Amino acid sequence: MPANARDLLTPDALSMLLAIEETGSFAAAARELGLVPSALTYRVRQIEDALDVLLFDRSSRQAKPTEAGKALLREAQRMLQDVDAIANRVKRVATGWESVFTVAVAHQAMPWQSTDTDGNAVAPEPDAPKLTVRNCCTLA
Repeated sequence: MPANARDLLTPDALSMLLAIEETGSFAAAARELGLVPSALTYRVRQIEDALDVLLFDRSSRQAKPTEAGKALLREAQRMLQDVDAIANRVKRVATGWESVFTVAVAHQAMPWQSTDTDGNAVAPEPDAPKLTVRNCCTLA
């Protein structure tokens, strides 16, 4: 019985799949990751069995992602970036980094400030602190 895909799609497994795509071969990816090729191949087969898809075309010397593989690799890249962002946010909280600031100023003092319809400043990055700007004359 195939294992649960959720148990197999770990950050390490996703990194492994991305290494195969980057290097173009199972053997090169195994070397890069410090694994024997058979162990890497076994792990890929487990993921393929759990998802019931073929992730890489192995018919030539190059390991080329299938359409399903390309879709998984796109999501893998995004998920690993999300994991990194979560780790950074947790570290910021642990070190006292404030994630929400409220500033009261007269609107005329900040004509350059971009805000959404709720008055929240538009953050340049998802990890940037949330900045709420309130008109000082309306603060309670």
